[in-house]
Amino acid sequence: KISAVFYTETTFSNITNAPSWVGALNDGKLRIPVGGLDSVNDELSRTITHELTHSFIRFKAQGRCPTWLNEGIAQIMEGRTSSKDRLAKAESLVSLKMLEGSFMNFSTSTASVAYSYSLFATEVLAERGNTTLMKILEDLGQNIGIDAALSRNTRYKNLEDLENEMKRRLSQ
Repeated sequence: KISAVFYTETTFSNITNAPSWVGALNDGKLRIPVGGLDSVNDELSRTITHELTHSFIRFKAQGRCPTWLNEGIAQIMEGRTSSKDRLAKAESLVSLKMLEGSFMNFSTSTASVAYSYSLFATEVLAERGNTTLMKILEDLGQNIGIDAALSRNTRYKNLEDLENEMKRRLSQ
């Protein structure tokens, strides 16, 4: 059972106390600001898809998914692709290890970089298909750490190995 609550922009801000850059929130309930919409547009559809994906990930990984992977998968499911231009500064500002926990305390600019870097990392993992991502989530759900899950299901030995490949690609 997944509940969704749709708010005005002001009510969303007052109830969630989320940073201004947050487009929606999933704390077990989907909390989505819709403003004055009277129908579902493309942006709302993408937001709902993104937030529903978080619910499925929480279920599949039993709440043990690092935030970077959680946000990366959600962005893929909503139809986003990474941009090398946006990633240029990400490499020097963040690491996947830094992005394991919540993004909620990030500034707008740091959050933007974090989401871009997370998406790129997840795209690299999904190159051989989304089945790889599902297997990683299943391992996480079995309390297998991210390094072991990567080693078991990808060609990367661990998080550092994945990140080295990302840096190699960004430098090309």
